Amino acid sequence: MQLILASQSPRRRALLDSIGLTYTVETGPELDEDAVLADASIGDFPARMLELARRKGRPVSLANPDSLVLSADTMVLLDEHRLGKPADPADALRMLSLLSGRVHHVATAVVLQRSADGLCLQELERTEVRFRKLPQESLQRYLERARPWDKAGAYAIQDLGSLLVERISGDYPNIVGLPLVRTAQMLEKAGIPVL
Repeated sequence: MQLILASQSPRRRALLDSIGLTYTVETGPELDEDAVLADASIGDFPARMLELARRKGRPVSLANPDSLVLSADTMVLLDEHRLGKPADPADALRMLSLLSGRVHHVATAVVLQRSADGLCLQELERTEVRFRKLPQESLQRYLERARPWDKAGAYAIQDLGSLLVERISGDYPNIVGLPLVRTAQMLEKAGIPVL
């Protein structure tokens, strides 16, 4: 059974590679995520994230009806706010300043679908992350060195961003972009043995 990852994320590919899965990568048309999330409250995010993940994988599943298509959507959530990818360096500094010394959550919606038989498995993983309290100068140096312009919340825990984090509670790979244990359980349920 063929597995297709409906994501261009190098982090998701690295995570799947780390557990030895064989898969191909194929993506559908670009989605306007802001349109799907525009009027969402914090309580709406889980359902909207699952919707986004389904929409990302659906065109790929329709084009490959007998394959299993894996898609995901990851968000950084702080209080009532979603922190997406920074618009510019000033926005990145604003985000890191908001996160500094506080707890936030990284949530990932994972969807596995096969259009031939209507299979659609959906799960949401949430990990708690506490940032160290850091002065603006340290945050600015991080931005200059890491340049996390394409990262939700303006950081990546798998590299220099690990120095921003005081502790996590939950699934570490989820913060990188894909909760591996939950994904493996879904794949096994769909007929792809992981272990």
